[in-house]
Amino acid sequence: MGFWGVSLYSGDFALDLKSAVAAVARLPLKDEEIVEALRSTESAAADHADDPDHTTFWLVLADQLARRGLYPDEVRKRALEIIDGGRDTERLKSLGAREPDLRKRRAQLAEIKAALVAATPKARKTLAKPQPLVMSEGEVLVYPTSAGKPINPYFKSKSLIPNWHQDGFGTLAVIETGHVFGYLAWLRVATLDGARAEPLGMDAIWQEPLWTICRPGTCSPPHFRRMELQRIGKVSIDRDALAGLFPNLPSPRSAAIIDKSIANHLNVGPKPALSDRQRQREAVQGLARIARPANA
Repeated sequence: MGFWGVSLYSGDFALDLKSAVAAVARLPLKDEEIVEALRSTESAAADHADDPDHTTFWLVLADQLARRGLYPDEVRKRALEIIDGGRDTERLKSLGAREPDLRKRRAQLAEIKAALVAATPKARKTLAKPQPLVMSEGEVLVYPTSAGKPINPYFKSKSLIPNWHQDGFGTLAVIETGHVFGYLAWLRVATLDGARAEPLGMDAIWQEPLWTICRPGTCSPPHFRRMELQRIGKVSIDRDALAGLFPNLPSPRSAAIIDKSIANHLNVGPKPALSDRQRQREAVQGLARIARPANA
């Protein structure tokens, strides 16, 4: 790890955390609940002083919450201790930052400190209702792929995606949906391994041998449209079978907080070889092990 830039937001960790703060600050939660929600997304950085991102975590939290008029006692105290103790600049110095860079960083930290000391609360806008779930449990959908990759929904048009040319279709089944904190929508899907030249029919999906349980993610209405997801039918998810086969599926909390799109998990192209243990943990040998026909 080396020195990447003088700004507090020079690295990916800080930028991701900034996005997480923006999401959680919209929730109608108490200050302490907001802090705990954010700590849960980066517990190593938050709770271990020897973690390379420890000072960045508390400084970003302090800066971003202060910009929204929020000054939780713990965040304010930790950030001021880091700034006054010089821990952040010492860390940068150990990574190779030179004195001109350190002076710029100190100036940025002085601005953050001034905001924390002034502590000027202000009203914030929060979500009035839960985010919409654009897919429901049991829905089966197909989507265009290029070498197994879905349309990247962060582009406004697939024509803007470098080297993306449709050559097949992926298939997914929605196996879980919900809301974190009662507001942030998430879903978990199973994808059929490998793209197909043509969309599958519902009768055919039961004959397909291998499906992979994906990590949870989010899907906004714009992402749903841009990925060109098409519903082809519905199945009934066997909740007991799912829990029995996969008792330790990853929590959706972090994905919902940082708004990690389900698009990140829909690549059905060539995958790295998995060990038997990984395959047992991630793969369903036939969709019928966790689902049945919707009218059954």
